[in-house]
Amino acid sequence: MNKRGQVATEYMLLIGVLLVIIAFTSGYAILMYNETISTTQFQSSLKNLSNSINNVYYLGNGNSIAVDFIIPSTVVSIEFENNSIRTESNSFNILVEDLVVVDTNVTGNIPVITGVHKLLVKNINGDVNVSVI
Repeated sequence: MNKRGQVATEYMLLIGVLLVIIAFTSGYAILMYNETISTTQFQSSLKNLSNSINNVYYLGNGNSIAVDFIIPSTVVSIEFENNSIRTESNSFNILVEDLVVVDTNVTGNIPVITGVHKLLVKNINGDVNVSVI
């Protein structure tokens, strides 16, 4: 009789350890999934912004477009330099720099605040300005 009790206790202990390992692994996988989704959304927003900048530039002086722009918590900085958009983000604990080149000089300032922002992309005398609405 004692052997059955000991075997049952060992099985319960083994199952408990396996459940803890599965729980930690699942939690880590969910964190990685969320960070991957955030990074993908940001890259998509950045591409949409660069396409909007190019479109406004080719439409001519005085034209403007409003664009939704998603900034996840991993973004460190967003800067406009001449004809490029430079971003820095902390992806999977690695600092990643992105440089997106556009067809014209672009100026503006986007505050690095997590969330969805509405941006106004406007052509002013051949240069494009990006500002938060």
